[in-house]
Formats: sequence, C-alpha cells, structure tokens
Amino acid sequence: MGKFKDNYSFNLKGKFRIIDKTNKKEILYEDNLIVDKARNILRDLLFGANIDDTISIIKFGDKGHVDGDISTPVDPQNSDTSLEETDTNLIYSKNIDSKQKDGDTSIIYSCTLNNDEANLNNGTFAITEAGLFNANGNMFARKTFPAIIKTSDRVFEFQWTIIF
Repeated sequence: MGKFKDNYSFNLKGKFRIIDKTNKKEILYEDNLIVDKARNILRDLLFGANIDDTISIIKFGDKGHVDGDISTPVDPQNSDTSLEETDTNLIYSKNIDSKQKDGDTSIIYSCTLNNDEANLNNGTFAITEAGLFNANGNMFARKTFPAIIKTSDRVFEFQWTIIF
C-alpha cells in the first residue's frame, strides 16, 4: 500500500484591488495572502456546503501597519486568523456586495464603502488592512497596505480575486 503525500499542489492565489471611486483611479492592485485556514474553509464547503462556510464578509482595520507609521504595512502571515487585534483598533465589517466568476478559474468578490460607511474615528478612518471572511468568522485571506483615509467625502471599491 502506497503512502499519501500532501504536497500542497493545489496552490491558491489572490489579487487585491482598491479603486478610489471618488477620484476615478486605481490606488492599489497587488497579490494578497491566502491564509492557512482557507484550506479548512474549502474542505468544509466541499464536504457539506454549509451556508456559514461561504465567503461573505470583508473586514477593514487600522492596525495592519508598523507602529507609528501608517504608510508601512506589516507582512501578513499564513497563520493569521483575524485582523490585528488590540485594545485601540478599529474594525469595520461589511457584507460582500457582489461575487462573480472570472473565467474558468477565479472568483471576484467586490465591496464598496460608500460616503456614509466606515467613517470611524470621528470621521477619518486610516484603513491599513483588510480580511476576507466566511459567515462563521473564519479568515480566508488577508491584505495589508499603506493607509487609505476613508472619510464621508470618499468612496472606495475593494475587489478581491481568488485564483484556483
């Protein structure tokens, strides 16, 4: 009887895009990290298709940067299970607005923060990280980036592409 070897040949990839809809320009388009927990989420979806396992939430936070420098992101880790948690951090959650198949091997999740959303910290929210989560609160992917400042004058669209 042969041995089974898990060689991680199924390599998920992701792209993360932020579009400043107010100024009509793309401000970020980069690879993102698919965390270890994503394998469990995919396993559970294939096993039972529980609605709580579906990707449905994007969370935004203000602690994805080096202390004291909002322009320098920290590196996400495969073992991450949540956004940076501290006593003083701000986190805004929003259900995904839309998802669509992109060709044969990818899905695009989109979420727009409109004028009246995510205006935390007295109306000025320095977003430096985002996470893609299922309805159970399990993180699937994480991205950190130099701060974008969300105010009631700005509208941002976030697009998360998962490539199989």
